[in-house]
Amino acid sequence: MAAYEQTSSEAEHIGSVLGFEGTVVKTGYLMKRAKKSGANWKRRYFVLNGSSLVYYETHKKMEDAKGDLLLTVDCVVRDVVEPKYPFCFEIASAFETLRIAAGDPREAHEWKSAINQTVSTMGSTTRGFLNLQIKGVFGKSWTRKFFVLHANAITYHQDHYNTYKKLGELKLTTLTTVTRVSDLELELATNEKELLLQMKTREEMATWYDAITDAIGKLVSRDDLASKRGSENDEQIIVSGYLATQPDNKVIPASWPQLFYALTSSALYQAEGECSPEALNVFLLEPSCSVYPTKLHANAFELVTSRTVLHLYAKSKVETQRWITSLRKVISESSGLNSDPLLAAARRISMNEYSVTFATKQKLNIILERAAEWAIVKSVKENTSVISEGSALVRVNGVSTVLQPYDDTIRMLTGWQPPLTLTFARTPKKCGWLAKQARGRHGNAKNWKKRYFVLDAGKLSYFENEKVDDPSKLKDTIQLMGCAVSLVSREEIGHNFCFRLGFGVGELVMQATTLDGMVEWASTLYHAIALANGGGYLLGEARKRNHMMELDRESRALRLAEDSVARKAQEAAMMRLRAEAKLRSHMITAEAAVQLDAEADERATFAYQETGCAETKASAAVPYQKAGYVEAERSVAAFAYRKASSAETEAHYGAPIQRAGHTEAEGLSEVARQKSVEEERARAAAEADAARYRESVKALEAAKRTEEQAKQTGLPEVELRRESSDTRRDIPTCVESPCLCGNNRPSGDETTVYDDEEGHARSISETEQDMLSTPLTDTELGNAYSVVSDRDYINAMQFVTLLRAVGVSDRGDLKFELDLFHAFDTNGSGVITQDDFVTGFQNYFMTHGFDSPHVKEIFLGIRAYKKSGHVEL
Repeated sequence: MAAYEQTSSEAEHIGSVLGFEGTVVKTGYLMKRAKKSGANWKRRYFVLNGSSLVYYETHKKMEDAKGDLLLTVDCVVRDVVEPKYPFCFEIASAFETLRIAAGDPREAHEWKSAINQTVSTMGSTTRGFLNLQIKGVFGKSWTRKFFVLHANAITYHQDHYNTYKKLGELKLTTLTTVTRVSDLELELATNEKELLLQMKTREEMATWYDAITDAIGKLVSRDDLASKRGSENDEQIIVSGYLATQPDNKVIPASWPQLFYALTSSALYQAEGECSPEALNVFLLEPSCSVYPTKLHANAFELVTSRTVLHLYAKSKVETQRWITSLRKVISESSGLNSDPLLAAARRISMNEYSVTFATKQKLNIILERAAEWAIVKSVKENTSVISEGSALVRVNGVSTVLQPYDDTIRMLTGWQPPLTLTFARTPKKCGWLAKQARGRHGNAKNWKKRYFVLDAGKLSYFENEKVDDPSKLKDTIQLMGCAVSLVSREEIGHNFCFRLGFGVGELVMQATTLDGMVEWASTLYHAIALANGGGYLLGEARKRNHMMELDRESRALRLAEDSVARKAQEAAMMRLRAEAKLRSHMITAEAAVQLDAEADERATFAYQETGCAETKASAAVPYQKAGYVEAERSVAAFAYRKASSAETEAHYGAPIQRAGHTEAEGLSEVARQKSVEEERARAAAEADAARYRESVKALEAAKRTEEQAKQTGLPEVELRRESSDTRRDIPTCVESPCLCGNNRPSGDETTVYDDEEGHARSISETEQDMLSTPLTDTELGNAYSVVSDRDYINAMQFVTLLRAVGVSDRGDLKFELDLFHAFDTNGSGVITQDDFVTGFQNYFMTHGFDSPHVKEIFLGIRAYKKSGHVEL
């Protein structure tokens, strides 16, 4: 039999119910070696509680213990070798050592684990020597005793070697008071007894005071509201009224007294009358309770609780039905007491479910009966032996019937169509020997007999021996429907490890040999009764599972919502980052635009300054020009005078010489005239330079407007900056440097001559004729394009610079230049590639030919630039 595993809280509850001081962790028979001689071994019954390991002669003689071992924090459990007892171990403390032996390795392991677990909690226990005041005939005196604080009592002993012998105890209840009499004295008082304790130090006083008040606080929290008789109760009354109640002496129903009952959400209160100041009894309504109609009297019914059975009847059938319905509703919605050890143990028992499928339409061959709102299998035909009697129907075709009304379950089965799958919860099975108290039918209620019990199919049967197939050995069978099970204290029954099975017409008290056996039998019955009564605590477990599933669904929905919110927040953060990046980009662009504007203003200022410089130079050139005229006239006059004088002087030498003099004089006059013409041209060039710088300022303003237009048409910002930079870079900044802004082709009036390939000088008109004789090639046009840009495209300002470089627009006709740019920009992108420039010119030439002076100028400009490679101002 597997050991029952319990928590420390459950051990306290079990100990409290059974009447032990403190907890009861484990019990059972073990072999023990004598402490003094160490030679003989005896079989003893051991009880492990929260502070010591106590052993008795047998489980039937537990009034006087044979000895114990006080457990301390330094206790050690270790295996030892004994020839006769292979599963031997010993427990060693600072005071003494106890050697014991189990019957098999599993039992030895269970005991060692339980002892080690108890030792691990020793640090939280409170015990030690204290002074106890004793009242004698001749006054009061103090005596020193060893005290041990348990969960529900405080005991004192002669010393720590004899804790199994109690000199006295004080039971702790919810009404126990703890009073500090002085800094070192503490008084404990109940309705029946008082103890005055004296400590040595204030620290010891604080330790004991806190520990005792904490133990009482646990008792208060464990006590349910409904069990506090005489205390105020603000629970709402569901139904109330007078009911005839069967007295303890079980007189005839006609003589049953009328008592007042009030039903709340946790209990049924019993009082003498409606205005009674205090309740006579409080019957806690737990999942193990049940209500059924009876035939003891007209309109009679019974309430079975874990403590007792109430037989009642109302004045009418309607009132009886109202009480039964209300009681069943409260019982089905109850959750049970936290201090109920059987409920905690039953929750560890898993549901044994099985399914049966009917593939064709046929008779189910089962008879169902109603138990509260559940359908229970009452009987089964032989050909449906797979379904066991007492099983509870929990699902129909996968749909749970645990929490739905009985009528709805029957409707699901009415007119069913195949396939039909029914899922049942099988009732537990258990068998074994137990001691049974006589039921008093023969006048001897204290008689105990050993019987063999069998739990199966929702019934508990007991036999004289293990021959369960022999009907003659069957002593009795009890249907579990309408029953309740509870533990019985030794104070009530005089025996340990007993439990009671209560039903309508009586009760059955049984005793197990060990704590584990008692809990296993009682919890198994608790589970079987829940199935037989239509759910019991299983309804609460089902509601809890549904609630957890609902919480899980809500949690998943919440997680999905949180994930969605987080995802949207992340997307919003990314959008914010992108917006911030875009804003920074715009700010950088704006800063760059401001910087470009500043540079443009600076260059414009510089251009204005250079223009002023050019005008100043032009103005300064005028006096020199005039001086040149005077000087030239003076030189010519002087030279002519000298020649004339020389001619007069030499006239007599002969007419030939005179004619030569006149010719030379005329040549000198021509030289002077030529110098005057050159000075006039220099003045005109200076004025042209000033005009071109004024046009540069206008070009800068046009460049700004072009950038704004490019932004409106969607050009990338980097291209705008590049165009602006290129535009400003291509504008001439100094009139004194050679550049491509001048007239780059020979005019018809110039005297400049070009040499042909053989070195012969040719006139200007002949050169123009040669330049216009053949069309421009794509290479020539590409070379001209590369004059102003080494990129893949040029903007409007670079195109204007190109036209002016080749001499097409030396007068600065910006309207014509922009019109020509748009004519070349066939796709309207705002920029012109080299291919656009070549294709645009060829189309323009095919449209206008040499009839347009601009075509001729482009021809001459590109060809002249190719030949000379530079422009002279």
